[in-house]
Amino acid sequence: MACCCTQEVVFDLNLIENSALEDGLACWAPVGSCTALSVHEEVPAKVRKRDVVLNFGSAASGISGASIRVMQMDSSFPFGACINPGVIQNPAFVDFFTKHFDWAVFENELKWYHTEAQQGQLNYADSDALLDFCDRYGKPVRGHCIFWAVENTVQQWVKNLDNDQLTSAVQGRLQSLLTRYAGRFPHYDVNNEMLHGSYYQGRLGDDINAFMFREAARLDPGAMLFVNDYNVEGGNDPNATPEKYIEQISALQEKGAAVGGIGLQGHVTNPVGEVLCDALDKLATTDLPVWLTELDVCESDVDLRAEDLEVVLREAYAHPAVEGVVFWGFMQGHMWRQDACLVNSDGTVNDAGERFVDLRREWTSHARGHIDSAGHFKFRGYHGTYVVQLATATGKEETTQLGMNLIENDNCDSDDGLTGWASSGSCTLSAHAEDPAPDAFPPPLAATADDGEAVVQRAPPKPSGRYVRKRDVVLKVSSRAENGGVASVAGAKIQVIQVQNSFPIGSCITKAGMQNPQYVDFFTKHFDWAVLENELKWYYTEAVQGQVSYADADELISFCDRHNKPVRGHCIFWAVESSVQQWVRALNGDKLRAAVEARLRGLVSRYAGRFPHYEVNNEMLHGAFYQQRLGDDINAYMFRETAAIDPAPALFVNDYNVESGNDPNATPEKYVALITDLQRRGAPVGGIGIQGHVTNPVGDVIADALDKLAVTGLPIWVTELDVSAADESVRADDLEIVLREAYAHPAVEGVMLWGFMQGYMWRSNAQLVNADGRYTEAGNRLVGLRQEWASHARGTVDGNGSFKFRGFHGTYQVLLTTAAGVVKKRTFDVKKGDAPLVLDMDF
Repeated sequence: MACCCTQEVVFDLNLIENSALEDGLACWAPVGSCTALSVHEEVPAKVRKRDVVLNFGSAASGISGASIRVMQMDSSFPFGACINPGVIQNPAFVDFFTKHFDWAVFENELKWYHTEAQQGQLNYADSDALLDFCDRYGKPVRGHCIFWAVENTVQQWVKNLDNDQLTSAVQGRLQSLLTRYAGRFPHYDVNNEMLHGSYYQGRLGDDINAFMFREAARLDPGAMLFVNDYNVEGGNDPNATPEKYIEQISALQEKGAAVGGIGLQGHVTNPVGEVLCDALDKLATTDLPVWLTELDVCESDVDLRAEDLEVVLREAYAHPAVEGVVFWGFMQGHMWRQDACLVNSDGTVNDAGERFVDLRREWTSHARGHIDSAGHFKFRGYHGTYVVQLATATGKEETTQLGMNLIENDNCDSDDGLTGWASSGSCTLSAHAEDPAPDAFPPPLAATADDGEAVVQRAPPKPSGRYVRKRDVVLKVSSRAENGGVASVAGAKIQVIQVQNSFPIGSCITKAGMQNPQYVDFFTKHFDWAVLENELKWYYTEAVQGQVSYADADELISFCDRHNKPVRGHCIFWAVESSVQQWVRALNGDKLRAAVEARLRGLVSRYAGRFPHYEVNNEMLHGAFYQQRLGDDINAYMFRETAAIDPAPALFVNDYNVESGNDPNATPEKYVALITDLQRRGAPVGGIGIQGHVTNPVGDVIADALDKLAVTGLPIWVTELDVSAADESVRADDLEIVLREAYAHPAVEGVMLWGFMQGYMWRSNAQLVNADGRYTEAGNRLVGLRQEWASHARGTVDGNGSFKFRGFHGTYQVLLTTAAGVVKKRTFDVKKGDAPLVLDMDF
């Protein structure tokens, strides 16, 4: 029997300030009964991630090689939704709300017209009931709102008061609400929509708005006090520009108002990411946090609604000034705007709801791997709260599991593994990291558990951030009138659709797979490139000396031509002896060299111009068959001769385990040395292939390998990716780790999977599609990532004839709908570049 003890640690990737770090635990406070590690970026970046090093210190001798799993439990970027007493009686509403939202706000129940509809008759029963509901589910609540500046929202009895009575009523409202709920609401919207209304200001003078802020801060100093308004993010309301909002905030601050945050309501239709981003950039100059406070995206077509919702959420999540998003409802029949629902009235989740859930999943980090020989585990994670689970064998049959808690142990340096280790109880590991420069990425923090002594130390900084394969685009639109003149296009509807991404994702294919319609369907829908699994290899095309057959290769290449799929040439030679056919192994000296030359001429001349890539001599880090028989120059000769016969393709080295950090024969340093030696001998090496046959991938290890290989200046492809895990969910998570690391690195130019369908793959438990054609979680994850990495934009041409958006590199189709309802089409490419791409589009 295995004896198991399980402990967990929660560490929070936010900043907890501590000015006495050098004093050990002197000013650290206990939180609960687990060890919390807090790390956050002092200077926000547009990627809400941080490199993290878990350092087990001198205990490493007992746990080196132990399996570790890190799971994110919640995000430090909250999403919320408004609720009311009716909706919390609906089980489907409650289920979606409690599963997918972190915060709440009351739709009407805290507003003055609700709590005091008749003068002197206060009623907080509904708001109390909603607060109790949120407390049960651990959901913080925004206080919306103390006052509302728009006159038609003010109850009649308030309007009937004279100015002295009104002043007294305002003071009474503040006193009643703020003292009753002191400490309960982290945010208050103080006087709602002051850009669109001035009821109290018109009655009581210019200082009344600032007075409301000053008095609210006095009565409840713990709450953050917000301005809140609509249309500021839309770019279409002259009363609500970002500039006017900033002027209003500055005027309040000059009068002593403790403005603590900016609310953008987000009642949007046809959102344009560039416009929203521009508004956020302008508001960020105030140095105040921004929240989207009442988001709903109205569109009757649910597919377009999902796309528009994603535009808003990605812009919010990508902007460092934004700290949270709250929806103004989500369920049909329980919303102010009915064509904005995420959940239908029958409880089914529509496309917009699925898109929201997918984005939340995307913005969640998990990592699995092993403790290295130094006692470290590294990963890169989104800011939030995590659980760490560690499992290590302490005997033949005994396994001990524990979280990365602060360790109290009398024999940390013994050979008994984790025997006798115990959690120390309640202790918070927290630290304040000063950043080296305002624009630099902060280095990771290392949480050390060492002989009961908790230390937080700085780990070496990791160079460079994440590469975003996007560019700002400005379409300068013009159109010809029937008389040949220029017709106005201002206000015309425009839609931009990405039809191809410049980052290809492909797969190997086989002759057998081509006979399966479900195999063909998935391949043609979801992959851009192909590679032949075996049909081009020498042992396949010339299994018997002199009997050369390219029939199967020709058939597969013709298939790819019909479907416009470029094909990688894999491979001309294979350096590993066990992969060399017997008749070749029997050759020596001149006969072997002649056979090599004949293979080169036969293959490369036959397919000249057909393959954009060739892998010349596969796996030279793991084999040296030709080098041992024909001398050190033979590998370079293969490259030189291939280039002489067919100068068009990029010639690749290709090997495995380089990205895994667990193979001493295949380190990035050895791969770079191999490439350098080939180049010194005149080999025109044109690219680096890392195969990607991985298990338990660790993103930080992959990124580190890519960084080291990138110093060569050569493009990198992941050439044979398969991720093996029996658990479908783990397989999907692991696949996503690899794909995101590849997509985020500027040196990587494409990814090839080494198969995708059960029964047609080299490795078991790696399939994206089961034998019956059903997509696994990993298959759905690939499809979801491909959708994420495609840009779409909709809107109208502005008065200058321009339309702006930000899109992933690739090929686009633009549709312009004229005033007469005529739809005109054009295509264009967005290529790499730092400056905005300005394109003249003559329709």
